[in-house]
Amino acid sequence: MVSHIEIAAGNGAIPLKKSKEEAFARLSVALDSIHKAYEEAGFKRARGNADRKARQPNIAARIEYLQMEAAKLAGVALGRVLMEMARVAYANMDDFVSIDNSGYPHLDLTGIKSLSEEDRRSRMAAVKSVSYTEHGPKFELHDKCGALRDLKKHLGGDAPTKIAHTTPDGTESWNPSSDVADGIARKLDAIADRIVKSGMAGAAAQGAKG
Repeated sequence: MVSHIEIAAGNGAIPLKKSKEEAFARLSVALDSIHKAYEEAGFKRARGNADRKARQPNIAARIEYLQMEAAKLAGVALGRVLMEMARVAYANMDDFVSIDNSGYPHLDLTGIKSLSEEDRRSRMAAVKSVSYTEHGPKFELHDKCGALRDLKKHLGGDAPTKIAHTTPDGTESWNPSSDVADGIARKLDAIADRIVKSGMAGAAAQGAKG
């Protein structure tokens, strides 16, 4: 194991001068194995050599830096995926249609058009397709139920829960599923609230400019 003192001796943000060592560092992160990376980088196969190479201060610093950068990218990617799922899950057809005095719906994107570009793209992310037929425009949103199921799964909604029961000594033991559902609802509401506030802020900004 490489100590923090050894790692501090190198600057991991700077690519290594030797191309094989830089390849070794990058492959160590990509393959999650210094031994596989050692061979892939072109070094002679020897488990002990890979360990010694990975412990060199400059290489250890480089590997740690690349691992941190990879973790950041993974976090950003996950956050983006969840936000896109939330946009679909909380999309409302009322944002895209208007109802005339006779009660008939009509495609109406004037409200969307008045938003900032960022907020407009956010709302339109929920749109699956827009087409025109002999009866007029056909408008379809992405699957809300599927997006809600995926969000629920990510937030732990599919975790097993215990059912209330009475033990032989007469005491009651349970972990109500309602507690889990309430927790998920709070998390989903928080995501929805952020999306709504983002849209309101964009509309307010556009109004102020006008």
